[in-house]
This record gives sequence, structure tokens and C-alpha cells, in this order.
Amino acid sequence: MIVPLLLSTILALTPVWESKSVHFSWESKGEGYVYEFESYTDWELTKLYLTLPPTTKTHIDPVFYHSGKYYQRIKYYNPNTPEIYSYWYLGQFYLNLQEGILSEDGPENPPPIEDEPENEPENEIEQDDEVNTPNENTQETLEQIKFQLPTIPDFREKIADIFKKEDTQRKQEIDNSDTCKISVLKNEETKIKEWDCDIDIEVSTIKYIDWDKYYSLEIQGKYPKSIKAEIQIYECKKFSITDINTWNKCKEVLTDTYTGDINLIYFGKIYANNKAGTLTNFNFTDSEFQTRSTFVNDISKQDVKVYFSIYSQFKSKEWIDLAYTTQKSITIPTAVKAAAVKPFSFPLSKLIGVTQWHGCTQYQCPHKGIDFGARLHNVIAVGDGTVADIGFDKYGGECNQGGRYIIVKHTNGMYSAYIHLDSFLVKKGNSVKKGQVIGISGNSGMKNCQPLGYHLHFETRKGLSSSTHTDPVKYVNVDWNLIPTLQYKQFPGRLTGDNPHPNF
Repeated sequence: MIVPLLLSTILALTPVWESKSVHFSWESKGEGYVYEFESYTDWELTKLYLTLPPTTKTHIDPVFYHSGKYYQRIKYYNPNTPEIYSYWYLGQFYLNLQEGILSEDGPENPPPIEDEPENEPENEIEQDDEVNTPNENTQETLEQIKFQLPTIPDFREKIADIFKKEDTQRKQEIDNSDTCKISVLKNEETKIKEWDCDIDIEVSTIKYIDWDKYYSLEIQGKYPKSIKAEIQIYECKKFSITDINTWNKCKEVLTDTYTGDINLIYFGKIYANNKAGTLTNFNFTDSEFQTRSTFVNDISKQDVKVYFSIYSQFKSKEWIDLAYTTQKSITIPTAVKAAAVKPFSFPLSKLIGVTQWHGCTQYQCPHKGIDFGARLHNVIAVGDGTVADIGFDKYGGECNQGGRYIIVKHTNGMYSAYIHLDSFLVKKGNSVKKGQVIGISGNSGMKNCQPLGYHLHFETRKGLSSSTHTDPVKYVNVDWNLIPTLQYKQFPGRLTGDNPHPNF
């Protein structure tokens, strides 16, 4: 009898469940809605036990690791308007992992309540004696009692009243709090589970300009360079044969917390009608930003959103990287026609990047024009005028040969020069119109010196001589932020000179 008795004692001490998955489901609130599950250990809904990331499903199977009473609800909202949300109460239940009890506590299935004994004090002792003396008829009753739930009050009516006040109170708490709530899952890579942060990004200036063939949208504003944060770090528990929740899936376990300021690094991109514009400029300082994109169509009547990619690092047990994207919708004005304050157009039929700027560079000082990385592209006249000179320059020395060139005298008295051409399409003395194709870009001259390859060397001059050269940026009417600097990693000296790009 000793062995069976010992075995029964061990079994009684061993929990039936180490954890328990509980299924919840609810009706769909409509297309596009997302749901966030919350479980509390008190009916006032102040002691949060478990929260899960947003989901579009209408069912969920959270895992509970402790015995006790639990009260559930879901938060539902449209992700396009997350500031407008509501709650739906999912009910309450009792869980006893040691005895294997999982039961709802609802009006349709209330816990059993024993009848109160009549007021006969003299018989109380006798009644107790009878209960404490089991027989064949009472044994079954005792086993049933063992698995009965303790009496749990039904707080649904009280919770309904709380919900009426909850939204207002919670919003006030969020408004009054300046601390972000962040939770991350650190596995092979860091994933953000929750980002409850109100990043106060303020748009101050919007410029929307019609450049004839495209539209430029520039947005300026301010943002916080740091935020106060409370961060919970979760990791996946290693596989355990005794824990089914680690079998072929991640069991999230809280391993560390961090509370303090985190610095933020921003990058912005503009979307119109869910399509990204061509990013032409971005500048983010400690607290201010400027981002500019171009679009091929008029977007004044479309929804415009600025997406801010936010990066940060913090040191807990180890360094952890954070990456999060937020968005801000704005209303943009109607495009304004850009004023043509510069006399010349772009010297090529399409916008092509620069391989060397005007001014003193690593390769030449002065470099009298701008080199565009054009291979056999149409070269156009930048203004009305007459072909003043045309030919092949081979007198500049081994490294300064111009090759085939065209020089145009314009009606405003200035000159433009097109050098290293592959071929001519005009003759000396011909009249040319602004936008007319006058030649093809090439690689003539300078074959044994700078490894620039095919390109157009373009100059603006105040006279016929190259000694009267000026910076073409000041005279060519184009958004120079659309003109990238090419091959700057291989040839960093080309970044010097009168480079109009502040970020390169």
C-alpha cells in the first residue's frame, strides 16, 4: 500500500497543465477592421495580464500560464483612423492549472451554489460529522465537488458601466502621458510587437510647383529628436518537450525591460495616391526636416501622405535596434507655375546625372563647365541663337583636348558651348531655336587622361572665349536637385567645385 499511496501523492502535486490555450471568437465589425486582444485579472480592467498584436482575424487562441480569474475584451478600429476605436467585452473565465479546470462564469452556466442550512445551530455539528464520514453514496458527490468552480461573482453589468467611462478616461491618460509604450520580440531579428507612441510630427511649409513636365512637392516641418519610452523585450523560449507551446513555434517570454530616453533618426518619403514620388532631396536635422519629391502628374486633388521611417538604438542587456514607420496625411495646395527666372533650358533631351561639377575639382582647376554622363544622347540648344563656331579642338594639350564642339551665341548676348561631341547636326552660321537638337554626345578628345568616358562638357559663357565661363547652375532653368552626382564613390573629387547638392 505504500507505493500506491506515494504515487497518488506525487500525482496530486503535479499540475495537470503547465499552460492552457483558450479559444475566443467574435463577429466581424466590418471590412478593413483590426482587433487587439486584452486580458485582465480584475473586473475593473486595471491589471493587464496579456495583450496581443493587432490582427484581422475574428478568432484568437491566447495561452495562459497562471491560475486565476480573467476578464477579456477586444479593441477594434480601422487602421486608417486608429485614433477612433471601441471595445467589445468577451467575457470572463476561471482557470486552475493544478486541477485541470477551465470554465466560463456566465449567466447560462453559473457556478453551483450550495443551499444555505436552516437556522438550527444545535444541528450544525451533526451535519458536519455527516459530511466528514464518506460512504458509497457520498463518494461520487465528493469527486464532483472537487472539480466544481469556486463562486465567482458575475461582473458583466458593472463592467458595462465601466466601459461607458473607459474611452474618455483612457484617452485622457494617453494625452497626459509623455511616455511611449513599446514592446519588441528579439529573435533572429528585432520585431516590434507594440508601438504606442504619439510622435509629434508637425508640417509647417508645403510648396507644390508646376515645372511644365513634372511637379515638385516640398514639405518642411519639425519633429522630436528623442522620446521617453518604456520598452519590454521578449524572446522566444527554447524548445522544451514538456511545453507544447515551444513545439515548432515561438513562446514569447519577457526577458528584460528598458525605461529612459531614446534618440530618433528619421527618413521621409512622399506618397500620392499610394505611389511614391521620385525623392530628389531630404534633409533631417536634430529637430527639423525637409523632403522633396517629384511627380509626373498633377496630384493636387489626390491624398498625399508622408511616411517617416524612424530608427533608434537603446542599451538594455545588449544593444537593440528599433525601426518603425509612421505616416502623416496632409492637404496640398494646387500646383503653382514655376517662374522662369533663368534664361537657358537643360542641354540634353533628358535629365542625366553629373560626373564633374563647375569650379575647382580634384581633376581640374578651374573646370570651366559641367560634365553630364551622357552616352550618345541628343544635345539641344539651351536658347535661341546662331552657331558661332564649330570644329574639332586638338590644341589644348594631351589632356585638355575638346574634341568635336559647338558654340552658340544667344540672343541675350551670352554663349553656350557643347564639347566632346560624337557628331554635329548643324553648321556654322545656322540659326537655332531653344530645344532644337544640334548634336550627339560622345567621347571625342581627352582619350588618354581622365577616365570619364562618354559625357557632355557643357559651358555657359559671357563671351566667345572660354575664359569668360560662368557656373551653368546659375543660368539653366531646371530643378538641380533632380540631377544626381554620378560615380562619386569611385571619383570623390567630382563632388567638389560648385556642387549645388548639400547632401552629396
